Amino acid sequence: MRQQDILDLVCRSGRITNQIDWLAAWGKWKCRQIFEAVGRGVDVDEKTLEALASEFDQGAEGMGENPYEVWAQLRTSETPLHSDQLGGFHILSRYEDVRAAAVEHRRFISGEGILLPPMPGTLFAPLEYDPPLQKELRSPINEMLAPAKVREMEPWIRDRAKELLGRLRGKSEIDLVDEYTSPLPGLIAMQLLGYPDEDRAQLGQWIYESEAYRVTDPARAVASYHAVSEYLAAELIRRRSAHEEGSDDLIDKLLDLRVEDGRLLTDGEMLGLYLNLTFAGLGTTTGALSMALHYLACHQDAQQMFINEPAKLPVAIEEWLRVYTPNTAISRVVSEETDIKGCVMKPGDRVALLWGSGNMDESEFPDASNVLLERTPNRHLAFGVGAHRCAGSHLARATLRIGIHEVLSEFGQFELQSPSAGVWEHHGFEARTMSHLPVRRVS
Repeated sequence: MRQQDILDLVCRSGRITNQIDWLAAWGKWKCRQIFEAVGRGVDVDEKTLEALASEFDQGAEGMGENPYEVWAQLRTSETPLHSDQLGGFHILSRYEDVRAAAVEHRRFISGEGILLPPMPGTLFAPLEYDPPLQKELRSPINEMLAPAKVREMEPWIRDRAKELLGRLRGKSEIDLVDEYTSPLPGLIAMQLLGYPDEDRAQLGQWIYESEAYRVTDPARAVASYHAVSEYLAAELIRRRSAHEEGSDDLIDKLLDLRVEDGRLLTDGEMLGLYLNLTFAGLGTTTGALSMALHYLACHQDAQQMFINEPAKLPVAIEEWLRVYTPNTAISRVVSEETDIKGCVMKPGDRVALLWGSGNMDESEFPDASNVLLERTPNRHLAFGVGAHRCAGSHLARATLRIGIHEVLSEFGQFELQSPSAGVWEHHGFEARTMSHLPVRRVS
């Protein structure tokens, strides 16, 4: 199969362009009324809340820096609310409802797309597949990213972190996103997927643009998405030609994988796996690491605690993942009529599962609005739950633990360059991150 044939499986230019152009029409601040009402301390009644919820778009301006007030208002309704934006969707914002829907993968399916709005032509695998094929597609990924395998990777991850931080010696002012939290997960993903290190910066830029500019600059987003897909299509052709059966390499294992009736993966399925692993590896962990380091830059006492007692880091990381959830939502489609607390959902209805809002629900997390660095238990939803739970969670945790520890070891203490330093962003409906984190060393 030619590169263009593979590319056409996920990049049908006209359809994607039309979809993103349509999305751009909604790229205004649809949540302004909610922010203003909450800011004035107004308790809205049920009808007003329903009207405000109809304008809800999690990718709206301001949601990167402060989504919490909007989420809190949505959770005041026991019955799930509905938004008319992005093609229309039901909103699950309470922990109990979000978790229950995620576990019910037969009733809330992923095969119709997990993005809001769904992007025609994308085939993120295994996220946009349903069991049993989804389980088969995940099996080699689970094996390669199991705890024991991740432990074997830790010395290499630590060396890459030290290498990046070593380049910053002698610099008193640093943008941690540009110089550390973006390149570190990227280097790990490039190693895991077998991409050349020299391609990391360009791939990372394309992925950033394809997510960050879906609304504000659709043409740029589409061009960058096409560029990523062209790169991966060419990489797939290269890997097929150099394939070695029985190799321990993740991509070789996927090329050897047989599913269903014993068939090999199609080019579309392989490219979907490439897309999913590449976007996840070069995006999500950057957001989680950046937001955790932002917290530390604002709390010198916490920095000192982890310098003195690094064994406390793993528990704190779970709390940062809860409060600063990088994947704030995912979409599902209803497969059979369902009633959730009086909200009747019909087959074909789209549902948004707000991981971030569920993680702030007081019914599950006492004192949820405060960061409690020794909180246990902590059954947060940052990695999802159920059949589609994040396969890379062990690697993400290891990267966060090592990445934060090495910053503290290298810098000692650090602080924001100014009280308002740091640029928070929400990419589309689903992803929360930071694009800049300017800090300085504390002498």
